[in-house]
Amino acid sequence: MLKHLSFFKHYHHFLEIIDSSLSPDHCFAASPPLFWAIISVAARHYGHNVMLFRSLKDAFLNLLWSTISVLPHSHYTIQAILIIAMWPFPTNSMSRDNSFLLVSIAKSASMQLGLHRPDIIQEFLRVRTRLDQSEFQDAVKVWAGCFIASQWYVSESIGLAAQFD
Repeated sequence: MLKHLSFFKHYHHFLEIIDSSLSPDHCFAASPPLFWAIISVAARHYGHNVMLFRSLKDAFLNLLWSTISVLPHSHYTIQAILIIAMWPFPTNSMSRDNSFLLVSIAKSASMQLGLHRPDIIQEFLRVRTRLDQSEFQDAVKVWAGCFIASQWYVSESIGLAAQFD
């Protein structure tokens, strides 16, 4: 179970968009970027190898950007984008921080999948789709996660007051 990873101990409660009952194998099979986003963020607290976090940066970001370049995105990809936008790799300047871009991509991808309207999601997917209760809740969590990440980035990183319209 994923819930045993330090990610769920230290970070998940700030942005609860992932089903912690997934096994690591299922998570990796469903979305390598989501799996590696979780591992990358969890590596911040991995005391046995303090260089692990930094060593994951380039390989993970290459995987993420190559995944983002292929449409359509899955909700797992959106979750990976949001996780790394909330807990980005350190950078030495705001101009090199891609968190705001990633949050924007996550919001756009969520709308493209219809996560903003899970009650009529088939209108966005062009196939007959009806979400069960669990899938509906996942869609709502991911859509809400887009706005949590967006407002956090604007208020904490840029220093502007959060706007909730």
